[in-house]
This record gives sequence, structure tokens and C-alpha cells, in this order.
Amino acid sequence: NNEDPFERNQTDIFQFPNKPDLGELATLRIQHDNKGFKSGWHLEHIRVKANGKEWFFPCGQWLAKTEGDRQIMRELIPTNIQKRPSNNEKMEYNFTVSCADIKNADIRLRNPLGLKKGESRRFDPETSKDVGELQEIAISLDGSRAEKTYISTVEAVFGGNKYLAIVDNWVDRQGVTSAATLEDGIEKQRKRQNLSYGVAVSTCDERKAGTDANVKLTIYGTLGNSGKMPLEQRWRDLFERGNTDNFEINCLDLGELEKIKLEHDDKGRNADWKPKNVIISTPSNTWTFPCGSWIGRKKGKGLEEEFRVAPKI
Repeated sequence: NNEDPFERNQTDIFQFPNKPDLGELATLRIQHDNKGFKSGWHLEHIRVKANGKEWFFPCGQWLAKTEGDRQIMRELIPTNIQKRPSNNEKMEYNFTVSCADIKNADIRLRNPLGLKKGESRRFDPETSKDVGELQEIAISLDGSRAEKTYISTVEAVFGGNKYLAIVDNWVDRQGVTSAATLEDGIEKQRKRQNLSYGVAVSTCDERKAGTDANVKLTIYGTLGNSGKMPLEQRWRDLFERGNTDNFEINCLDLGELEKIKLEHDDKGRNADWKPKNVIISTPSNTWTFPCGSWIGRKKGKGLEEEFRVAPKI
């Protein structure tokens, strides 16, 4: 709506027609390319409207290499994901019960469930009032001819979230109550916190292993990915033969890290690059990604490569 967008104290409106429905929004990622004389930008907030719903993503931070924490990418979490149903409204619940794979786990089960040891059964959806965030799950037999059975887990899926209760016990008419852990879904995404990752990139110590190109890193974890993060430092020659370069990346918690992607823009006289390994760390964890493959058009398979995390010993 403005000829010159992103100016001081200005609200800019953009439309994206004919896009697929994303359902309930859990996070929003925004970044810029750091190009131009005054590339630094202080973002106040973003408001998203779609299909009669509205989400508000507060920011209040700089996206700039010269201000604040010098990050040009932010991942934002909405403060008002669509209001949950009231206590008078109904919600559909799906339950899956797993029988333990142990001796005699199913011998005394003579009710219509027909669960055998090691098997799982998903029950028909139950409709009930919204209980909010699940804290625990109670399970018992209903008094039909069953005496007891050994239940390993109960999974509950509702409202876009999945909870898991580890029962690991014999269950009878008296019942057993177990804590429920949020495994996946909107609530888990909403609870993700910003985290600082230390990244150490080592280049192989062999002839012409270094690169003059501009390198980007993408980190993939069980909770999402970091997006393409430029690995750069002012006034330094990076990714030289036999050297290790250290960076700091700030993004939402990615969970357990699984793989990374390294890529470059093929710029410079010696663009092809052979990284040795990448070590990523937080205050509580460290992941090592062995590399050893050329990245480039001349010596490699292309301008990007993915590397899996090494097993932890």
C-alpha cells in the first residue's frame, strides 16, 4: 500500500492471494538481505489475517548487523493464537492405547478390545468439552469381564496437539493416572524459546580446500529449521585451509539436531570448498556433523550439501 515500504512509524499492508490454508499459525520467520546503505530495520510487530482469523506477532527488535544482537532474521510467536473453545463448546479427542510387549500382558484381557501384547489400538473419536492443556491421563477398565491388562502408553490427540502418557503398569477397574507430556503440535511450537547456538566450522587442511565464496548454513532439528543463515564476519577472511571459524546463531529452539545444509554462492576466484566438520553447541548440548565432501561446481556435486549428525557416544 506504500510506494516506499518499511519507513519509520509506517504500517505496510501486503496481500498474498491464492495461497494454501496453513491452519493455525504457530511461528513466523522474517528476514532481509542486509543490502543497501541503510539496511538496518526495527520491526514493531506483524499482524496476519486469513479466513476470518487474526494473529498478532510482536517483535520490538532490530533486524540489523550494526544494532542489538546483530541478527537479520527473527522467528516470532503469536500472542493470540485463535481462542480456544469455551467450556460449553465441544472438542474431538482421539486416543490410542498400546499394550506392553511383555509376558502375559494380554492373558487376562477378555473384554471387546481384543488387544494383544505389543499391539496398539486407536479408538473412535470422543467428543467432550475442552479441557485445555493436558496435564495427566487416567485409564481404567470399565467393569466388563476384563480383570486387568498391562498398558504401556496412551496417546491423546486433540486441538492440533499430541500428548503421550507413559503408563507402564497393570491397569484394572481401579485405574492408573499418568502424567501427560506434550509431544507435538501448536502448543509445543508456541512454547519454543529463542536459543543461541555456537557454530564452529572447520575447513580441511589440504590444497585449495578453502573458499572465497559466501557461505550459508541451515540447521534442521526435530522442532523445525533455522532458515538460511549467512556465516560472515567483518574484516576477516573466512573458511581458509586448515582453519576453524566460529559464529553465533540465534533462532527458536530447534529441538534435537538432525542434519545441516552448507551452501555457497560460487563467488570469488576459488569458490569450491571442502569443509571438514561443523560443531554446534548450546550450554547443555553439543552436536558434531562430519563433512569431508567438496561443495562446488568443479570438484563437488553442486553448490550445496547436507550432512547428518554424528551418533553421540
